[in-house]
Amino acid sequence: MRVDLDANVLTRDDERVGKVEHVIIDRQANEVTDFVVSIGGLLGTNVVVPHDEIDDARTSGKVVRLRIDRPDLERLPTYEPANYAAPPLEWVPPAGFGYPYASYLWPTAGAERHEVPAAAREPWEAPRRAMIDKGSAVLDRDGKEVGLVEDIKLVPGSDQLEGLDIRLGGRLRTLFPGGDVVSLSADLIDSIELIEVKLRIGKESLASYRRR
Repeated sequence: MRVDLDANVLTRDDERVGKVEHVIIDRQANEVTDFVVSIGGLLGTNVVVPHDEIDDARTSGKVVRLRIDRPDLERLPTYEPANYAAPPLEWVPPAGFGYPYASYLWPTAGAERHEVPAAAREPWEAPRRAMIDKGSAVLDRDGKEVGLVEDIKLVPGSDQLEGLDIRLGGRLRTLFPGGDVVSLSADLIDSIELIEVKLRIGKESLASYRRR
């Protein structure tokens, strides 16, 4: 799972609450255990968010979605700089992470981990219309851009997503009318972020779906 430094952080109900500021490392296992997230703007605070509270299926790196809502987030421990220290200069970061050295933190004796009650976690529901805009980028399962959202279809009488019409092609091609438009059902969507939709299928599979 990729989490970018300064990534936008959303709650499970898609409220934007802050950004990722630091990465906390277990000094024994040399693994990421927590992230320091700023919440509340200039007059807000920083909290320590356990790695397990990030929804892997709905995180793209630049946008991080949590499994908890704002009240649970605000109950997490406040980040206290005195309880953390920078790793030694000879320390080697875990494989797969490319953060600046200054973003890593090691907990000292005063730092305590906090578990969020299991009851606070809920499974992801079908995405809502407010999360998608016409013109949002569409990526295949490998992260390659395959088109743009042309239209949004909802289940009759509700705000639950039924499917999408997608205009195929890169950004230059989709600037102009014309081109193929395919209709996909909601179960083919892997995740939805602020400005992009990621599919569960590859680019080559799109040709088999109904064209509008």
